[in-house]
Amino acid sequence: MSEASQIGCGARMAKADMFDPVFIGRNRVVYGLGIFSWLAALGYFWIWWCQSVHIISWPAFVLVTLVVAWITLVPAYFILIFLDARTVSPTARLPEGRVAMVVTKAPSEPFAVVRATLQAMLDQVGVDFDVWLADEDPSEETRRWCAEHGVLISTRKGVAEYHRTTWPRRTRCKEGN
Repeated sequence: MSEASQIGCGARMAKADMFDPVFIGRNRVVYGLGIFSWLAALGYFWIWWCQSVHIISWPAFVLVTLVVAWITLVPAYFILIFLDARTVSPTARLPEGRVAMVVTKAPSEPFAVVRATLQAMLDQVGVDFDVWLADEDPSEETRRWCAEHGVLISTRKGVAEYHRTTWPRRTRCKEGN
């Protein structure tokens, strides 16, 4: 197996024991009762709605039924998606590998704000990482601070390929950092 095809394999193998169910025990029972109540209310509504007294004209009934079906069934996605929700296990080990943490700097943003974020990134422990600053036009102060602290800089300044008049890499667009 080539090195490129192995990227992410550790994460796939570790997935089973990295996550715990969100709803367990009492919470799962309560969530299940909520789903049951919602389904019972839907069933009651649809039995009521489909009574012949509500059919004034078939085209109107079909149209309103389709709209009401959409409105009442859309929440099913949000209700059912969380049934098997999982969260990262507190005992899970991080997958092997190096992490890249990137912060972007807006041109009007003072470096003091970005510096606090970069310092918080640098203070992480327990994992190998690189910290990157994506800055359109880094000042000398920014470059000096980043060099002193091992922060890598990604910039488009001075790279002609990122200052084209047409896509891709058109001038004054977010693409490229």
